[in-house]
Amino acid sequence: MDQVKSLSKRLSAILISFVLIITLVGCSTNVFDNAEIDSKSLISAIEDDAMVLLNFGEDSASYNSYKATGFDYGSYDVPSRFDLRDIGLVSSVKDQGLMGTCWTFAIMSAAETDILNSEGLTLEEYVKKNGGEPDFAEKAYAYYSGTADIEANEGFVYFDPGEASSYDGGGNPMIALITFSNGIGLYDEKDYPYYDKDGFVDYDYGIWTLDEETRYDTSYVVKDWNILPSPSTRDENGNYQYDAQSVELIKHELYNNHKAVAVSFHADQTVSTPSYDELKRDLWDELVNDYKVGEEFAEFYINFRAGRVDVTSLSDDEIRDLFKFRLKYNEFPDDLYDVDSFTRDQLNYLVNSNELGADADLIVEYEKSIVHYINQNPDTPTFAHYTFEELVANHMVVIVGYDDNYSKENFIEGQQPPADGAFICKNSWSKDWGLDGYFYLSYYDESIEGPCTISVEKNVDETRTLSIDHSQIIELSSVYYDKPVYQANIFDVQDEINLSGLGVITDNQNTLASYEVYLLKDKYKNPKDGKLLAKASGEFAYSGAHRIDLDSEITIPAGSKISIVMTQKADDKYVLLTGYGYTDQYAVDIYNEVFPYEYDIDKVPLRYLVTYMENGQSLVSLNGKNWTDFKTLASEFDNSDVLKYFTFDNFPIKGYYHE
Repeated sequence: MDQVKSLSKRLSAILISFVLIITLVGCSTNVFDNAEIDSKSLISAIEDDAMVLLNFGEDSASYNSYKATGFDYGSYDVPSRFDLRDIGLVSSVKDQGLMGTCWTFAIMSAAETDILNSEGLTLEEYVKKNGGEPDFAEKAYAYYSGTADIEANEGFVYFDPGEASSYDGGGNPMIALITFSNGIGLYDEKDYPYYDKDGFVDYDYGIWTLDEETRYDTSYVVKDWNILPSPSTRDENGNYQYDAQSVELIKHELYNNHKAVAVSFHADQTVSTPSYDELKRDLWDELVNDYKVGEEFAEFYINFRAGRVDVTSLSDDEIRDLFKFRLKYNEFPDDLYDVDSFTRDQLNYLVNSNELGADADLIVEYEKSIVHYINQNPDTPTFAHYTFEELVANHMVVIVGYDDNYSKENFIEGQQPPADGAFICKNSWSKDWGLDGYFYLSYYDESIEGPCTISVEKNVDETRTLSIDHSQIIELSSVYYDKPVYQANIFDVQDEINLSGLGVITDNQNTLASYEVYLLKDKYKNPKDGKLLAKASGEFAYSGAHRIDLDSEITIPAGSKISIVMTQKADDKYVLLTGYGYTDQYAVDIYNEVFPYEYDIDKVPLRYLVTYMENGQSLVSLNGKNWTDFKTLASEFDNSDVLKYFTFDNFPIKGYYHE
């Protein structure tokens, strides 16, 4: 969710270097019987969904809580205050550093809480038993979820590829949903350390490109990734609405289920400030030996860089000297600014700005325009956060508790929420930040999106994923029908496998998912033309990624073709589920100023999606007899912008197996 933005990006056209990738979507012939599905209405519905995403960008990909119809929130008995730390179910605070990996830290933290809860151990007891905390690898999850599967030739490709691209691309609950379903699970920190031996992030010499062969070698698999309704909703006119029932549901997950809840919101910053210890390690010798400053000033400057200095308390001479040294250290010309002519008010803004190099008046104007949402008043820092306006989420943290009586007076004066109440959140900016790494987030924050919970289990059988869609699609589309709609994927099984479970993606709440597995005949005519091997179903209250275990494992012979046929019913409607993401042309046309829709230059995606479909892999039917190839449908979109700006993948239907 993190993305570093500079003033220059806001003041001038963004420059994007790109590699043009041609996705082959050729004419195809349906090898199955002609279907009775109304392809025109299906295509129109998916187009409507896609057009919404064109206008709002990747960060606004729907998190599905808006698709609830008659969702039963239930009624729960919970206390007015609860904190998972009080019962020992929260792992230690970590530091993401300057990488855009907040979302992985939030997800791994939620998973670590789930491990403690499922094993019935407090953090202290777990450490005594295992010699250390539960600790999942943020580096591995960020890398494998943010890069293409090379063997499948599907997934994210970056416009400005580099060793750290996948760590700065960011993520959201939808990308997590898809990558978990693709078999990207949880890895041990000891195998993929985020920090060096001294506990710091090694940006320059750390290993940030990981081995492709270990992509699916996970120590834990995800059983459920649930996306809950959000406390922050919008009515049909786009006006903010507070959902009190959602707050109660999150409290229920915390208190009754002992689930930590990952959540996205709009933060004042998206990456951590370097710690004092890290800065002293990196800067001390340079300051004293290269810049020849005294030890007293070196100590002062390191404290300033670590955010420990309130510049408003400095004298005029001290702040002027500090600003001059900032210019020198950043190698700006001595005559870039007439420093002595600046007023004290200007210096207060300039000395802290990350936009040095631009016109001074413009920098001051920009810094004054920045609205802060978290109370970090030097005199009374409560670290209480309240975004009081509609903004796109840019940061993810994990909720570990709540307090109904947390006073609204703790928030920034003049920007206080309408009532008391806040979530207790664990951040990923080290224990040096906030309240030992924690802060309070108002129930009424208008930017909250996609609260999520996770359930994991140890990968004892070295489970793998049977899949023909390997890309990290960023959006799901649901098309609704009054009668059953069947979707099927056909899989080539090269080696003998033991099928143990099925992968379910739900785009709606209150979903009944039903599955059938067939061993297909040699000359099968449709996805049901063969021996029925298994039936399975599951009811899922939340949208997300889920696993259904089969009653017993099924051995699939080598060289077989099997089909997995799916139907989903959400409330009283049957659902046809598709997924898609941006092509490179989306950003290219924005760069060339020929994009036909309104757009925000700051929302130009850093990456695009490459997908691959073959004829006869994904099929759809309204009667279970006559089937249409989805690749054929995807090539028939009336609106050329859909195929120009979006690429579609095979249906998100999975199997899970071990050899």
